[in-house]
Amino acid sequence: MKTRTIATVTGADRSGLLNLLAKLTRQMDGVWTASKVIHMGGQVAIMLDITLPDSNIKELKERFEAVHRLHCVFNDPPQETPHEHLLALHVDADDRVGLIRDITAAVHEMDIDITSFNSVRLAAGGMGNTVFTASLELAAPSQIDAKVLVDKIESLEGNIRAEAEAA
Repeated sequence: MKTRTIATVTGADRSGLLNLLAKLTRQMDGVWTASKVIHMGGQVAIMLDITLPDSNIKELKERFEAVHRLHCVFNDPPQETPHEHLLALHVDADDRVGLIRDITAAVHEMDIDITSFNSVRLAAGGMGNTVFTASLELAAPSQIDAKVLVDKIESLEGNIRAEAEAA
């Protein structure tokens, strides 16, 4: 019988790491049904949705954990979200303390799940301030109107511009 697991692997980035994990997975008759890799500051975070025979999961965990300088966590996959309406939200703003907290709280208050959140803060050349930009992927109840979400985000403190569209 096959099983699914979600592996989260973090540690120092190095050449060939993804290939090594793929080989270890294949040796255990596993396949990656989805993957996400993030590189930042010489570190890597890898999330893998793996399907493999039940009898091989323990050994796959051991093989992943044996890779030098990696931290690995294996979890059962979450229950599927009841939200069916997918949205893409883009936010640009003058940066300020608490901005991410306020954006995520506004999304949460509308019973919307954040499935992906990518942000960056950039110095505005010669202006002496920092700008914030974020791209979010959201899973929302079908009755959510994207305009209501945009209005809620743009009503937050500061100079904020938001755009949302069906993903």
